[in-house]
Amino acid sequence: MRVSLHPDADAELSAAAVYYAKNAGKPVAERFLAEFDRAVELLRERPGLGIPWHAGTRKLPMRKFPYNVVYYERHGGVRILAIAHQRRLPGYWRDRVQPA
Repeated sequence: MRVSLHPDADAELSAAAVYYAKNAGKPVAERFLAEFDRAVELLRERPGLGIPWHAGTRKLPMRKFPYNVVYYERHGGVRILAIAHQRRLPGYWRDRVQPA
């Protein structure tokens, strides 16, 4: 199954990795990116795995990091809308949801 990232989600992923590299060290940033890759593979194999959330989206919590991968499944693919911190600015990404 095809997985794509919204440009803002890609920027959020990069920003979080840079934050971890600067504040916790490169190994932590690498673990964060590896956990994101694991989440993407899970969604590729089982897109219905995430918890139903707002406006037809789902969220898949990342292990050991306070982030959710926010996505929806449409047209045989998964679109990742946000790499959203679990405690900051809830729902800021909602305007990224495209009508069906």
